[in-house]
Amino acid sequence: MLKFNVDVPPNAYIFFKYLDEFLSMKAQFVEDFLEKFNQLFIPAASQSKGQGEKDSKSNVIKNIGTIILSMIGLVLAMILVVILIKYKRNPTVTKITNSLK
Repeated sequence: MLKFNVDVPPNAYIFFKYLDEFLSMKAQFVEDFLEKFNQLFIPAASQSKGQGEKDSKSNVIKNIGTIILSMIGLVLAMILVVILIKYKRNPTVTKITNSLK
């Protein structure tokens, strides 16, 4: 709502402002976590200086930790889907699936 050129009541403006600040903080938290994760895998790549901001964001070697973390998340999601499909008649799995729906 704050990004649009729309007049909003003051209470809505304050709400969306706090929401925007919270989301920015969360994004910064995730970015810091991924930076530490990248430093864990390739410490020398994260300390490279002299590169532009655009080059440092697109460097695959620098972001290898993020890629590995994303692949682990994707594999875990695929395993969860297989478990849900295989045991869909199990009462516990049915209960979990219904609660997610």
